[in-house]
Amino acid sequence: MTDQLAGCRLFIGALCRDAEPQLPGFKRFLQRIFPLLASLQVVVVENDSKDCSFRELCRLKKRWPMNLRLIQPGSLDQKFLERTDRIAFCRNLLLEQFYDLGGSEAFDLVLMLDIAPETVAISPGCINRALRLAPPNWSVLTANHAAFYYDIWALRHSLWCPFDVSKVFHEQRDIHGQEFTRRVLIASRQIHLPAHLPPIAVDSAFAGAGLYRASVLEGCTYAGHDDLGCPICEHVSFHQLIRERGGMIYIQPCFVVSSRISQHGLWGLEWMRFGLISQLALMRLAFFWRRIVGVSRRLRLTLGEMLITG
Repeated sequence: MTDQLAGCRLFIGALCRDAEPQLPGFKRFLQRIFPLLASLQVVVVENDSKDCSFRELCRLKKRWPMNLRLIQPGSLDQKFLERTDRIAFCRNLLLEQFYDLGGSEAFDLVLMLDIAPETVAISPGCINRALRLAPPNWSVLTANHAAFYYDIWALRHSLWCPFDVSKVFHEQRDIHGQEFTRRVLIASRQIHLPAHLPPIAVDSAFAGAGLYRASVLEGCTYAGHDDLGCPICEHVSFHQLIRERGGMIYIQPCFVVSSRISQHGLWGLEWMRFGLISQLALMRLAFFWRRIVGVSRRLRLTLGEMLITG
């Protein structure tokens, strides 16, 4: 199980906000992965939590004072009006720490992680599987979920999601209604990806966790706005820089970091329910149509017989 991680120098950069219930699981993950590695450095950026996340993180820091850095940048909700700018700022703080600790000369692998309900099942085992089954040319391996792939916001794929779903959603919801637009644009794309599928090449993805070759991060930064000043998922802008340099980004289906349906993935469940209802409705229509056709055929035969005998 541990062959891919043995001797690896790993940097973990994590974001935390109101994640107190998930921190015991994060602690167990660190306890399990520590002995497998040549070295490990963990940096957590916590901001604007209303629960006791910061207090619990301070306890973790006391346990691993040389391996864990905790950053609390203050109230970012007041500093940044757009959520995308706040998240991009926090992820860039993680990158600054990565470079401060030595960058690609000090680390082989980088795990970018959201400490959240969407990543509660992350483990050394799933990381090892993701690396063992990765294509030779991989630069980034992003996570999957056992139920539905929920993170359409960060996804860019030529067929699956070739555009900014959030932007189109806000443009179309006043025309077609919020629920219909959400189902067509978002829920219909939240599909199930079985863990046995091969890696899927994309231009961007995340879903709560991403493994990066340390060398591909050099010179890359996150941005919460595109070139036109419109809000954009920070992963899209970041991965665009990696792709421009020839980096290959994959969704790794076996890199399953949650076995439960995400709150965002419930939309995919709604779409599946909508699809099943539609299929049942079509089956009923087909059944009634066959009955009508059968009755019509019998009537024609009966009338034909009457005309012949008459």
